[in-house]
Amino acid sequence: MKSNPYFFLVFFWVILLSCNENGEYYAFKHLSGGQWPRDSVICIQFDSLRLNPSDIYQVDIEIMHNKSYPYQDLCLLIGNNLQDSILQYDTLKCRVCDQYGKWLSSGGSGLHQLSASYKKNIRAKDSVNTYRFFIRQFMKDDPLLGIERIGVKISKAINQ
Repeated sequence: MKSNPYFFLVFFWVILLSCNENGEYYAFKHLSGGQWPRDSVICIQFDSLRLNPSDIYQVDIEIMHNKSYPYQDLCLLIGNNLQDSILQYDTLKCRVCDQYGKWLSSGGSGLHQLSASYKKNIRAKDSVNTYRFFIRQFMKDDPLLGIERIGVKISKAINQ
């Protein structure tokens, strides 16, 4: 029996949307054909009204890749307005597999999801209406193969 890939995509989004009850917020962008051109910037936005200014949050970058990803690491340039209305830029180097080629991410059937810690101890700012994340890769390949989706997860910090 052949499974429908759209069924799994819809099921995946339903699971993600159901996670909002416990203070986790997800947003993903799909990369066409599993290719990420070097000049392509992924823009992800969150409504800041959903975040409580008295809570402390952490931000993770979510990476969905397939088995054709050719490197051990993934280097990202990330712009954000978490602390102010002015964009702040950071670099993030994500370990995708170990020195023996074993994926450090979870998953199966050729797709793996990696959660990379980006920011910790963040409080929502009243002066920011929408949190924006601008993510681009700066690996040597153009386009970079094997990256299916890039996302951001904002969740309440465990140790508040």
